Amino acid sequence: MGDISIVSIWVSLWLPKLKYEYKNNLSILSIAYDKNKQNVIDYTLKNEMNWVQIFIEKNMRNRNNSNIINQLRITEYPTLILIDNSNKIIFRGTGIMAIQNIRNILNIH
Repeated sequence: MGDISIVSIWVSLWLPKLKYEYKNNLSILSIAYDKNKQNVIDYTLKNEMNWVQIFIEKNMRNRNNSNIINQLRITEYPTLILIDNSNKIIFRGTGIMAIQNIRNILNIH
């Protein structure tokens, strides 16, 4: 693992660029919460997202079927969580503003 880790809940197009920019000190774990696993596989291959991917099936009949989504209190997508090398959460955010905040944090480290 790198000095900083990102946990991304959902697949995010800009993550490959961040990985390239900060490749020496950044690890990424993506959690895709989706109805269709093949769509997620196709998307990750197309966008060269060659890091750990976890797929959690979104079941519309039982929206509370995912413990990790509930435990992390995910209500918006994408949700991004930055974790330092002592496993401390140093940032949590959603949407487009999270991208700039993450860049600012990574530039400090």
